[in-house]
Amino acid sequence: MQQLIEDLKSIPGVMGAYVYHPNEGIRSNNLPPLFKTERIMETARNLAKITAAGRHNFQDLSDIFLSFEESSILCRQLADTNFVIAVCDPDINFNVLSMSLNLAMEEVNSRIVARQPENITPNTIQTPATVATPTVPASPSASSSPAPSNPANLTRELEVLGQALTKFLGPMARIVFDDAFAEWSTGRNPSANDLPALIDTLCQEIGDADKEKSFREMVREHLPQAIR
Repeated sequence: MQQLIEDLKSIPGVMGAYVYHPNEGIRSNNLPPLFKTERIMETARNLAKITAAGRHNFQDLSDIFLSFEESSILCRQLADTNFVIAVCDPDINFNVLSMSLNLAMEEVNSRIVARQPENITPNTIQTPATVATPTVPASPSASSSPAPSNPANLTRELEVLGQALTKFLGPMARIVFDDAFAEWSTGRNPSANDLPALIDTLCQEIGDADKEKSFREMVREHLPQAIR
């Protein structure tokens, strides 16, 4: 599995990839440290649900490809219950990526099939029980931004922060923002005076000094009072 994701990462435009198993979690991963394990786990669980739901209507469904403003995600289920997920630049050539994945998977699938019992045919794809009857989340779009339950008096401010974060973290921004918001709002009645603390938390999650500076500058344009 590690060789598979290393082959994927060598493709121009691929930031990294990981292999997810519904029962075992993340089995291999070469994404940058910015992508925290608990967050890519949540993304993988949602993609597994989308895949299971899609195959309920389209049995020959192979890939799930989500395109965002700052990045794209490719998800494919292997010949067992593993999923390979690649995070890519938004302008990556999907056809080239898919063909490259096909070549890389030929050897992986042959090893998986060789280990299966004789009464399982090579083309059998087992859908894990944990995702057999999913509740499909709303389809994301390029304009999607994180949207936790907002205090009524801070709706605009939180929307600005969520949209700005999406510019830097792409599809992971929703999960990052939800976690940061939950941490920030716990034990307090959030107000505009507390926004600098939330911004500090989001900057820590970005984890890159130059990007943090750009994020603060972007927020300052719309919420000058929130930057201290």
